[in-house]
Amino acid sequence: MTVEWSGTLKQLFTTHKRLQTERFISTSHYSNGMVQLIGNSKKYVTKVQEGDLPRELYALKNSIPWPINISNTPFHLACYLRDRNYSLPTFPGHHRGIDIQTKAGECIVAPERSKVIACHPNADNELSNFSLLGENSKIQYDFIHVDPESVPKKIRDRTQVDPEQEDIFIETGEYVGCVGTWPLELSDLVDVPKDVMELFGKSFHHLHFELSYAPYDMHSMDYLQAIINDRSLINPLLLLKKID
Repeated sequence: MTVEWSGTLKQLFTTHKRLQTERFISTSHYSNGMVQLIGNSKKYVTKVQEGDLPRELYALKNSIPWPINISNTPFHLACYLRDRNYSLPTFPGHHRGIDIQTKAGECIVAPERSKVIACHPNADNELSNFSLLGENSKIQYDFIHVDPESVPKKIRDRTQVDPEQEDIFIETGEYVGCVGTWPLELSDLVDVPKDVMELFGKSFHHLHFELSYAPYDMHSMDYLQAIINDRSLINPLLLLKKID
């Protein structure tokens, strides 16, 4: 009975989270007057202009929905592409995407119809990462620090890239999981802005959202080399809908 009840609870949890997304799946993820920029989010006005888009993606500029409903939930754009790491300021490498700090358990949705590439655990904590490949755009979307229990089974079970496996697709706006619970508080080395401290304290529950452009067959060496190379990274703010 314990196993059956545990399974039922997980099913109810997943259903509840999917129902929560219905209020914004078909709408813009923000509107004027609803979004408050705090902390490092105030850098958005300059960061949204940084970097270049491949010519093939010009038509998609500032048109892709945010993976989190930023109009109805507190958020903080803590870190941007190629910034020094916000939560690990002494880390030598640059940041590969944007960190959207928010509440643990906040729903995440797919920005476009996409193929599931693979899902795997974080190397340094108990959270999950997974990647989707946009069917039309050929953009790779990496979702990092996701609650593993919240990831739908069809994503969670795809643990490796295998050309022999049948393709699994996720629709635009489809629920793909929830922001995980970050296991550590921010250290004293992190300069947490005052307004962020008032809202989130030293917690750092966040979605790391990373975009790469690799217009090659997913199973080819060209694709692998493009994804590994930092030059394939795209500033997500160039493609996500603008915050006005």
